[in-house]
Formats: sequence, structure tokens, C-alpha cells
Amino acid sequence: MLAGATMAISNSLGSVPAEFSTIPNAVATTPSSRQQQPGRRNLLPGTAKRLNTRWRRRPRTATAGFGSPQTALENVTLFVKRLELFKCLSLSECREIAMGAQERLFLRGETIFRDDDPVGFVYAVASGRVKTIRSNRVGKLVILHLADPGEVLDGLGLSMGSNHLFTAQALGQCRVLTWDVGVFEGFVRRFSKLQGNVTRSLVRRLRMTECRLHELATERVPQRLARVLLRLIVQSESCESRQPIDLSCEELAQMAGTTLYTVSRLLCSWAAEGIIQPERSAILVENLPGLIHISTQGTPFHEQIG
Repeated sequence: MLAGATMAISNSLGSVPAEFSTIPNAVATTPSSRQQQPGRRNLLPGTAKRLNTRWRRRPRTATAGFGSPQTALENVTLFVKRLELFKCLSLSECREIAMGAQERLFLRGETIFRDDDPVGFVYAVASGRVKTIRSNRVGKLVILHLADPGEVLDGLGLSMGSNHLFTAQALGQCRVLTWDVGVFEGFVRRFSKLQGNVTRSLVRRLRMTECRLHELATERVPQRLARVLLRLIVQSESCESRQPIDLSCEELAQMAGTTLYTVSRLLCSWAAEGIIQPERSAILVENLPGLIHISTQGTPFHEQIG
């Protein structure tokens, strides 16, 4: 049933990147089958405090994530070649690009770069997840995107002297590959296929932003929240663990452009209808067609016929 719902999700969400064109066979795993991770955030309001004090230290340069020094370059080369950004480049070109990369390790809650910081590097997620956020003058946050392994965070098409327009923060322990902007510009000039890939990546990001703006301007909160959950389901296909949706209510509110109270109220309502099952630290989707229906109609199906 879930595999057959893939097209419905794509239709309800609009344009989805090619790497997210399918959904996992299992929407969620049972929490009892997973060992509780230290520092995992709670879903429900009032218990969603982040236990990240133990992780607060500066990021470090590391290569251990890709193996010993003898094999690190080849491992980074193979990873680079799998990235959509470097599609169709030769192995020798990818090896040269890998030689110019630096790997950095970030722990949960650490900031990779901040809004308005000077752009010095191109960033690509090698492992883990990263959220990109913006805030207004009074500190209200909006989560723009959750980046999975293989996604470029920022730096494409930018030159020295530009500034970041958002903040990037590690959701958990993650590794990020960085290239000096000037060095990366040299790769783009030399490799014509890379130039085309960069252009397509920027166009795809622009279209995703346009879709988000359209949703915020034209759709009701239930539709927006349902679409957020569906996007997370589709994105989980690229995650090795295929874990349940483990974001807090506060983070879901920041993604949907609404309040913590509204998200909590909607999730409780959907749980009563059997559409989702909220756990202490995650959301399990029990009725995928029902969630798709909300994303297009804004209300559960039974409310329209009751």
C-alpha cells in the first residue's frame, strides 16, 4: 500500500528531487525495537528541552570518518562521485575535487555557519543531518530545510565577500565536507559538467523555495503540517536507518510556519483519528493515505462526510 502511495505523495507535494522519488517500505519502525539514544529530544511540549550540554565543544578537522589516511582519499573520492552535484564527472576529476576537500566533524547542536557570516567555503553533508534556519529581529525561528547526506548546504554560486543568508546547525553528530570558495570556483571553470550541475542545483533550490512560499501564502496550517511530515517521510528514503520522524513539536512548528500550540493540537487530533501515533521522542505515521488527504484537503476525510 505504501509503495502504491508514492505517486500520491509526489503529486501532493509537487516537485520533489529525483533522489527522493520513492518512500521506504516501512514508514516507521517500532520504538521498542530501537535503543533509546542519549540526549534524544522529547516530542511533547514542556518536555522538548534539548539535552545538548555534553556536546558543546568546537568542531574539529577529521579524516577518521572516511578511514585511515591511506584510504581516506579514495573513500572521499567515491563519496564525491556519488553526489548529485558531481554527476557525470570522471573519476580523475572527482579525485582532484576530493583532494581539495576538508572534512569537519560537528556534534549535536553545534553551528556550522551563521546568518550574515562571510562565505568562505562550499559545504556538503557527508553524514548526519543539518537544519538550516532563519530568525527575525525578535528571535522567532523558521526552519528552511533539513539537509541529509549528499546535500550541499551553501556556497554554490557565491564568491568571496558574500554573506550567508541563513544559519546551519547540526541536528546530530555529522560530518561535513568543505571546499574553499575560490578553489571550488576554479573547479567550476575547468569542468563544464560541474558548471551545469551547479546551475541545476541552484534552480532546484529556487523552485523548492517558491513552493514553500506558495504553501505559506495559500494553504491552511493542517495542510502545511501534513506536507512537512510527508516531506520528512520521502526524505527518509535517503537515510540508512529509516527512523521515525524524531523532531520536536517546536521544530515541526518552525518548519510549518505556525505555533507550538497549533502543532500540538493538530497532532493530538490526528492521533485520535489514527493517522499518526505520537511517541515520547518520535512520530509514527499509521495512516499514510489519511495524511496525504489532509495535505491536499486540509481536514481528515471522515470530517468531510460526517
